[in-house]
Amino acid sequence: MIDINKLLGSKRVEVSFPETAVDGAYVKLFRADHRLTQAALANIMGVKKKTIEKWEQGVNKVSGSSAVLLKLLRDDPELIGRLYKVQAVSGKTETDDYTPIDRKVINGTVKTAAKVRRNIWAAVFLRRTGMECRDCMLQMDELYFSSFDFEQSREDSNTEYDVSFHIEYAKNKKDSAKFRVMIRTAVENKTGSVRIRLDTVGIFTIENFELDRDLNERILKANTVAIMFPYIRSQISLLTTQPGLHPVMLPPMNINALLDSTEEA
Repeated sequence: MIDINKLLGSKRVEVSFPETAVDGAYVKLFRADHRLTQAALANIMGVKKKTIEKWEQGVNKVSGSSAVLLKLLRDDPELIGRLYKVQAVSGKTETDDYTPIDRKVINGTVKTAAKVRRNIWAAVFLRRTGMECRDCMLQMDELYFSSFDFEQSREDSNTEYDVSFHIEYAKNKKDSAKFRVMIRTAVENKTGSVRIRLDTVGIFTIENFELDRDLNERILKANTVAIMFPYIRSQISLLTTQPGLHPVMLPPMNINALLDSTEEA
């Protein structure tokens, strides 16, 4: 117990913190228990998100009042609810900046065998338009995975998968040269023992889009997907080739032929 009167009568006060076993793993576990993002925890702690990252990476030590606060919050799970009020704020999201302009659905069946069949799933390449627009240029500004869900049982190792890609194209409301492409990938094997859902978002810029609108729309709908697909394939492979899992290796795909065989969603 702190003696306040004694403190008030002292000319010099030294404050020390008790030793706490708070490290990067402790911070990660605390976030997981409370379902907090690094940004949310940074707001609670009054630090920058970069600080949380460095704590969890073990680059910086968690010490002082930060370590004490984390220990108090962890030891008393109800304390965080009494100290902090969290509410949803109605604000602008990235989706508000874009207007959907088209949708496509690609369905197929693949077998993850050592030998890949040479059919429409055989290779990824950019669509040949048969035309040139020297002043037009496609550039990927950003790519990220917005959602990933993976379920796998140990019942069998069936390697024949139904695969679908739901593609949504959207145009930026303020910048006519900027587009967003979202690909929702669904993978499920024939026995239902493996289910994968992956949402991938790509932000693209097509300079001088209005110079040749028809050509650039074809570039948008085919080349953007072809650019994004290797990242999707790599991400699924990376996440399913961990110990104890049956790896899901999607073969390369001919995006050009697949899009030619699709219908509007």
